[in-house]
Amino acid sequence: PRVLLLEWLAPPFDGGHWVPEQIEAAGCVPARNAAGGRSTGMSWDEVAAADADVVVVACCGFDLRRNVSDAVAHAPALSKLRAARDGRVFAVDGNRYFARPAQSLAAGAALVARCAHGPLELAAE
Repeated sequence: PRVLLLEWLAPPFDGGHWVPEQIEAAGCVPARNAAGGRSTGMSWDEVAAADADVVVVACCGFDLRRNVSDAVAHAPALSKLRAARDGRVFAVDGNRYFARPAQSLAAGAALVARCAHGPLELAAE
């Protein structure tokens, strides 16, 4: 599956640096950024054009509760995505699993894998 990890929502930024490698380690394909590339800002039209199978909201420095809140606040934009129509938009703890190089990056890759490959009822836990 093609995965777009959003590390910011206003404006949207895709995950850069090590995030594409986390997506690849999860058995997925980054929808936008190549390994080692910097995070880049984009418009919501560009988010839609990426046509990701899965969208992960993992805003830099924010925990799960904050990312859920921000995803809900951006529901009008997120709901237009194919991933949303397929029930494949997830909010996660971006601070813990994606924001800085540490051992938790492996857990972040596993989290992406669960969102992308797992049954929806398991990914929602």
